[in-house]
Amino acid sequence: MRKTALFALLLAAAVMLTPVGRGEASVVKSVYGPTIYTWSDALAGAGDITPDTAVVRLPDGSLTTVPAGTWTPDGDAEAWSPGLAGRLDALLGALVGAGLDPETLRGLEVYALPAYTLALLGQERDPESPRVVAGVYREGAVVLAGLWINAADQTFLHELGHHLADRVLGTAGYWWPGGTGEKAALRREYLALRGYPQDRPLNGVSQAALPWGERAGEWFAEDFAYWAAWRVTGIRPDADSYLASPGPPDERVLAWFDRVFIGCQGNTSTQH
Repeated sequence: MRKTALFALLLAAAVMLTPVGRGEASVVKSVYGPTIYTWSDALAGAGDITPDTAVVRLPDGSLTTVPAGTWTPDGDAEAWSPGLAGRLDALLGALVGAGLDPETLRGLEVYALPAYTLALLGQERDPESPRVVAGVYREGAVVLAGLWINAADQTFLHELGHHLADRVLGTAGYWWPGGTGEKAALRREYLALRGYPQDRPLNGVSQAALPWGERAGEWFAEDFAYWAAWRVTGIRPDADSYLASPGPPDERVLAWFDRVFIGCQGNTSTQH
């Protein structure tokens, strides 16, 4: 995923302001709830995910990316992306500091795999063709290509958005239909604010059959990543970093995220 250099620097500076411990550790039990696994310690969470692009060390000692069917060794992974577990923990701390309820993070597991990109086999319409991804969410677990350029911020925030949609809105498995109760009401509010097309079925199977950028769950995850990055840095992300079809969220959607996730009405009109 892409973003401007300015936004990347601002986000990195924001998370570094949050105190962390044991940033070099391969497993971090975050005080904010999740457990974060990196490199070889994350492989237990890979399941059917395989490495698509790895990081390799050249004879002169430099590192580069190459298509490979093997995981990157721990030492090279750490050299490419040092202290990733601590940086992810710091980002969680920045979100909690902004007002996110840590109870929504309780029990989450984060697996940062030692690869630049990941391959998912048997996905979607073509079971013979693997889908290359930088991250994926699987009910209670965020799985990242830990060596991807934006793994420590935008990709992580997008997958975290899927977790929070499941936890707060009850949308496990792309399940977005109406119903009764508070979670169903929140789903309806979001879809109405976002102008999600009313002729698209909202059950999980139908949603998964849509192109990636047209799924309600991906709109939500991209909106959450945009909102969370703005909340952490105080600066709006570049519109080019937003990948779903509707484009970045407007003031009303950002205010809805403020109300739902940090319990305030928000004041986005003065942000630039």
